[in-house]
Amino acid sequence: MPPLTLPGINPPVSRLALGTMLHGSSISTDDAFALLDDFRTGGGTVLDTASACNFRRSTYTGSTATTRICRWPS
Repeated sequence: MPPLTLPGINPPVSRLALGTMLHGSSISTDDAFALLDDFRTGGGTVLDTASACNFRRSTYTGSTATTRICRWPS
């Protein structure tokens, strides 16, 4: 994926972001890591870690997705 150059942002970023809100509630750690690996291999550099959209899920645990991403052996 070709990078996008944004004023004041260095280095250039990917044109697509990977949403991660389900990485903490509906997706196993192994699957989350595989998705992150594939995204990075494809040139992805931007992760959307916002969790506000997931607050209605009964399995929602706050910052679980962010915690998993921090444990990702990138």
